[in-house]
Amino acid sequence: MSEVNLMANSKRKYQSFVSIPKGITDKPSCNWSAFPIQLSGVSLVLPSKSGNKLLIIRNGESGGRDKPSPTKLEVWSSAQLLKEIVIPASVHGPVYNDGW
Repeated sequence: MSEVNLMANSKRKYQSFVSIPKGITDKPSCNWSAFPIQLSGVSLVLPSKSGNKLLIIRNGESGGRDKPSPTKLEVWSSAQLLKEIVIPASVHGPVYNDGW
Protein backbone atom coordinates (compact mmCIF):
# COMPACT_ATOMS: atom_id res chain seq x y z
CA MET A 1 0.00 0.00 0.00
CA SER A 2 1.09 3.56 -0.42
CA GLU A 3 -0.21 7.01 0.36
CA VAL A 4 0.89 10.50 -0.53
CA ASN A 5 2.66 12.49 2.17
CA LEU A 6 1.73 16.03 1.13
CA MET A 7 3.89 17.78 3.73
CA ALA A 8 7.09 15.98 2.62
CA ASN A 9 6.10 15.79 -1.07
CA SER A 10 6.76 12.05 -1.10
CA LYS A 11 5.03 8.68 -0.81
CA ARG A 12 4.75 6.54 2.28
CA LYS A 13 4.87 2.82 1.60
CA TYR A 14 3.34 0.16 3.84
CA GLN A 15 3.05 -3.60 3.87
CA SER A 16 0.13 -5.41 5.43
CA PHE A 17 -0.34 -9.10 6.21
CA VAL A 18 -3.27 -11.39 5.48
CA SER A 19 -3.68 -14.92 6.80
CA ILE A 20 -5.51 -17.27 4.44
CA PRO A 21 -6.30 -20.69 5.92
CA LYS A 22 -5.29 -23.82 4.03
CA GLY A 23 -7.92 -26.05 2.52
CA ILE A 24 -10.56 -25.60 -0.12
CA THR A 25 -13.75 -23.92 1.03
CA ASP A 26 -16.40 -21.94 -0.76
CA LYS A 27 -15.79 -18.81 1.32
CA PRO A 28 -12.44 -18.79 3.12
CA SER A 29 -12.17 -16.41 6.07
CA CYS A 30 -9.18 -14.12 5.71
CA ASN A 31 -7.63 -12.36 8.69
CA TRP A 32 -5.94 -9.01 8.01
CA SER A 33 -3.30 -7.62 10.34
CA ALA A 34 -4.40 -4.75 12.54
CA PHE A 35 -1.48 -2.47 11.66
CA PRO A 36 0.70 -2.30 8.54
CA ILE A 37 4.51 -2.02 8.58
CA GLN A 38 5.96 1.22 7.22
CA LEU A 39 8.64 0.52 4.63
CA SER A 40 10.69 3.71 4.99
CA GLY A 41 14.41 3.12 5.04
CA VAL A 42 13.99 -0.50 3.96
CA SER A 43 16.73 -1.94 1.75
CA LEU A 44 15.47 -5.53 1.47
CA VAL A 45 12.27 -7.45 2.22
CA LEU A 46 12.85 -11.20 2.23
CA PRO A 47 10.01 -13.67 2.94
CA SER A 48 10.82 -17.11 4.37
CA LYS A 49 10.31 -20.18 2.20
CA SER A 50 7.14 -21.06 4.14
CA GLY A 51 5.84 -17.49 3.92
CA ASN A 52 5.26 -17.38 7.68
CA LYS A 53 8.08 -14.96 8.47
CA LEU A 54 9.62 -11.91 6.89
CA LEU A 55 13.12 -10.44 7.19
CA ILE A 56 13.30 -6.67 6.77
CA ILE A 57 16.74 -5.08 6.46
CA ARG A 58 17.03 -1.38 7.26
CA ASN A 59 20.38 0.18 6.45
CA GLY A 60 21.15 3.14 8.65
CA GLU A 61 21.03 6.66 7.31
CA SER A 62 24.39 8.17 6.53
CA GLY A 63 25.28 10.17 9.60
CA GLY A 64 28.76 11.14 8.44
CA ARG A 65 32.08 9.80 9.70
CA ASP A 66 31.51 11.02 13.23
CA LYS A 67 28.19 9.23 13.64
CA PRO A 68 27.69 6.16 11.40
CA SER A 69 24.26 4.57 11.77
CA PRO A 70 23.71 0.86 12.47
CA THR A 71 22.01 -1.67 10.20
CA LYS A 72 18.87 -3.30 11.62
CA LEU A 73 17.61 -6.79 10.86
CA GLU A 74 13.93 -7.27 11.77
CA VAL A 75 12.14 -10.64 11.83
CA TRP A 76 8.35 -10.28 11.46
CA SER A 77 5.49 -12.76 11.69
CA SER A 78 1.85 -11.77 11.12
CA ALA A 79 2.58 -8.04 11.52
CA GLN A 80 4.35 -8.68 14.83
CA LEU A 81 8.02 -7.90 15.35
CA LEU A 82 9.60 -11.10 16.71
CA LYS A 83 13.22 -10.00 16.89
CA GLU A 84 15.33 -6.98 16.04
CA ILE A 85 19.09 -7.28 15.63
CA VAL A 86 21.07 -4.03 15.61
CA ILE A 87 24.47 -4.30 13.92
CA PRO A 88 26.79 -1.36 14.66
CA ALA A 89 28.49 0.25 11.64
CA SER A 90 31.85 -0.58 13.24
CA VAL A 91 31.02 -4.32 12.90
CA HIS A 92 29.37 -4.41 9.45
CA GLY A 93 28.43 -1.89 6.79
CA PRO A 94 25.14 -1.68 4.86
CA VAL A 95 23.57 -4.88 3.50
CA TYR A 96 22.49 -4.97 -0.15
CA ASN A 97 21.10 -7.53 -2.58
CA ASP A 98 23.39 -8.23 -5.51
CA GLY A 99 21.00 -10.63 -7.26
CA TRP A 100 22.66 -13.84 -6.11
